[in-house]
Amino acid sequence: MKTLRCSAASGLFANERHLFVVADDEVTLEVYDRVSLELVRTVNLVDEVLSDEPHERKRGKPDFESITALPDGRLLVLGSGSTPRRRRGVTLCSALEPVVIDFGPLFAALSDALPDLNLEGAAVSGDRLLVFQRGNGAAGRNALISLDLAGVLSAIDTSTPVPASVLMGIQTVDLGALDGVPLGFTDAFALSDGQVLYSAAAEDGGSTFFDGACKGCVLGLLDAQGTVIWQARLDVPYKIEGLWAGPSAAGPWEIFLVADPDDRTVFAPLHHLPFSVVIR
Repeated sequence: MKTLRCSAASGLFANERHLFVVADDEVTLEVYDRVSLELVRTVNLVDEVLSDEPHERKRGKPDFESITALPDGRLLVLGSGSTPRRRRGVTLCSALEPVVIDFGPLFAALSDALPDLNLEGAAVSGDRLLVFQRGNGAAGRNALISLDLAGVLSAIDTSTPVPASVLMGIQTVDLGALDGVPLGFTDAFALSDGQVLYSAAAEDGGSTFFDGACKGCVLGLLDAQGTVIWQARLDVPYKIEGLWAGPSAAGPWEIFLVADPDDRTVFAPLHHLPFSVVIR
């Protein structure tokens, strides 16, 4: 296990050389060397400074929860959408120059359909951008949301707000519970065959705004139709919020996981393990 430089790690992506980590309590992207796992760069995603006072910080943060790669290699970071301030995205080219994208119209429509909106995962799968609703609000509804990737890219490339018309469908997903506490999506990674590897946490409290006690986490697999076909509990003390899976330099697949301790005085752990240990 490696300790990161941020606390509330919430999303993770990797390429051949680097790991890219976003934190829901920060306005920055951290870049780590994939082999040494040392921090090599920090990038401001938005030109804002967050308050050190906990309640003001929570109200003011953009709540960046997800990071994935677009087909042309650009990174896409998304806010949770749980408040109007959290309805922004950011794209980054290979030079890691941030461009802020307005997801307001789309996220407002999603909020109408999912009143406890809290998006905590994103992945490109074929012609769709998949985003994942974490059902940790009062309604307790986890959902797989399909967006028209071409429509999202058109809005991004023309610097226009992402419209509600890119929404293709919302599918409820039953993840079950751990120790009586419902599980909610925390991140996802699309595999080439249409299946989706996901992480989920059982967080007590029933709120998308305030943190609750984490009772445990799982990794699981959805089939191409969005049905859970495999799920296993993780032996970790913190809430897993980000995952990435892919081939290592040596060939075999590996998984990286980042966690959010929900405590700004505790740095986030990064777990690294062979894919074969998780998927048997």
